[in-house]
Amino acid sequence: MENVQHSIRQGIWRTLKKISERIQVLWDARTDADDKVLLLFSVNGTKQYCGLAELSGPWEPNVSVEGWTDLSASFEG
Repeated sequence: MENVQHSIRQGIWRTLKKISERIQVLWDARTDADDKVLLLFSVNGTKQYCGLAELSGPWEPNVSVEGWTDLSASFEG
């Protein structure tokens, strides 16, 4: 939940690298620059939060979000 709160405060969303790569495929598959990519998401393990977001640009893998906790190792398997 801390990552969601940080993302909301800063107006930027981060997710696990493998999920970001999948989202980037959707962004790249758009046939028109005006096509929108909408993300419907939940927070792993909580079943208490769901959100809707519009992707406003391509994935930028080197952008960091202050306060973001990288839990990638927790979900690899």
